[in-house]
Amino acid sequence: MTQIELHYSLEIAHNILEDIEEIIAPELAKDCTVESFSNGREQGLFIQTYSERNYRCVGFAQQRNSDNIVIYWGVLRDFDVTTHLPVRDEVWDRNLQFSYDEVEGAARWVVMYLESGETP
Repeated sequence: MTQIELHYSLEIAHNILEDIEEIIAPELAKDCTVESFSNGREQGLFIQTYSERNYRCVGFAQQRNSDNIVIYWGVLRDFDVTTHLPVRDEVWDRNLQFSYDEVEGAARWVVMYLESGETP
């Protein structure tokens, strides 16, 4: 089978998602959906939870201005419903960054946030 190469930022996002899928609780996973987001060179994934206890959202990718992993987090109203990009400066500004090689740490942070509904 011939493979088509993923955009570098999207490849990082897929690696994070793979780690998330290894550690997320099945009951939380069933309440999540994964979609994409695009911010120029930042190609990433966006997870939304739909449960009675929380409606959290997290977008993650390789940051377009560095090699860092960037995570945007908040609630549904913090993000555009079609692009999944933050809609307010404060959401952009509170991004969380991990070193390029900290895929596992980024995945753990995402799961902790989705599980608790709070900022770890």
